[in-house]
Amino acid sequence: MSKTYSGLSGTRALSKILFNFVQLSNIHLDPNQKESIITVCFNWLIRDEKVAVKAFSMQTLFLCSHENHWIKEDLKAILIKDYSSQSAGYKLVPEKY
Repeated sequence: MSKTYSGLSGTRALSKILFNFVQLSNIHLDPNQKESIITVCFNWLIRDEKVAVKAFSMQTLFLCSHENHWIKEDLKAILIKDYSSQSAGYKLVPEKY
């Protein structure tokens, strides 16, 4: 997926596309595809990415956590660790959930 792509605007677009794939109920993803999406989103959260990429990653992971309950704890730990050092835009996303 994004392992070979490094364009900043492309990463934002890809993060939004992945969010839409997970959000839309008429698109059925197999377990390997879901696992890849979860991995990419966690990688974007822990790397130095733009706020929009991190925001879409958080939203995607939150949606995935309905099926994979372990995601909530890992996501929560990352958000707590990074919350104080991130921008206002970053801080708005967890407050929605």
